[in-house]
Amino acid sequence: MPTIKCSCGSEILVVPDVKAMSIAIENHAVNKHKQTIVTATAFLTEQVLIMASKINQAP
Repeated sequence: MPTIKCSCGSEILVVPDVKAMSIAIENHAVNKHKQTIVTATAFLTEQVLIMASKINQAP
């Protein structure tokens, strides 16, 4: 299964369930970085969207 890598080095499993993925990113941001959800999730969410677009482009 694909993963995204946070700037802290932690890897988060990418799952096809958007709600579950959002919860995983929010939990990481709050618990690992002690940041607000909005501040910490932008980078990880961008990585998920980039990965999803690459998956959709595969032949």
